[in-house]
Amino acid sequence: MSTLPRRLACIALPCAALYVLSAQAASVRDAEGWEQTDQRDGVSVYRREDPGSPFHGIKGSGLVDAKVSAVALVLLDDARAPEWVDSLDEARVVNVIFPEEYIEYNHVKMPWPTSDREFLTRVALTFDAAARTAVIRSAPVELPGLPPRKGDIRGSLRATYTLTPELSPEGRQATRLTVEIHSAPGGWIPAWLVNFFQKDWAHETISGIRAQSKKADLTPPEEFKSWLARLDAAMELPAAAK
Repeated sequence: MSTLPRRLACIALPCAALYVLSAQAASVRDAEGWEQTDQRDGVSVYRREDPGSPFHGIKGSGLVDAKVSAVALVLLDDARAPEWVDSLDEARVVNVIFPEEYIEYNHVKMPWPTSDREFLTRVALTFDAAARTAVIRSAPVELPGLPPRKGDIRGSLRATYTLTPELSPEGRQATRLTVEIHSAPGGWIPAWLVNFFQKDWAHETISGIRAQSKKADLTPPEEFKSWLARLDAAMELPAAAK
């Protein structure tokens, strides 16, 4: 999903100063190099410098008051992704390679004078019933038959969504959602600006999924009905834990 919201229209030097101050404030890193930058609305946000790239990796974790299969449905429902992903103009499945692997296309509208961005990814769906963990992982891919649209820029996007069942404070089945992304938008946008606006991606993504998963009219995409049904059965919490 996109990490480049319309707020990029607010390019200004004060943003750079704020970003530098923020970077100086966060200094405690864990064993994997993640440093926490935010904690609000029950969402913990982290960033990490990635070797060889000027763009930061972003990670967030929060509880979603919905079953794992419902959260996965939101992530796989490309037709309705623009309802909760900022600036996303189009998301679609290009082709299904295997029942649990497919190619996804995303088109992101950008403010003038910035060119629109495209992201083409190969998405893999996995779950481990014993570990009670599901993972949706995206990685950049190129298709010779699908070049960028005229005037658009093809960016690079790598993301991981990890879902585990957990009880909500009220005792309902919920999902611990951990999201991680590394995005290189391409083009002339400076890295400091991308990093500045991208820092809110994890919080906005988890907040958007929370809101979307509450909608009563969500239906599983035909391509993923079988996988979602198997996921639902595998992630069901034992009766004694409910």
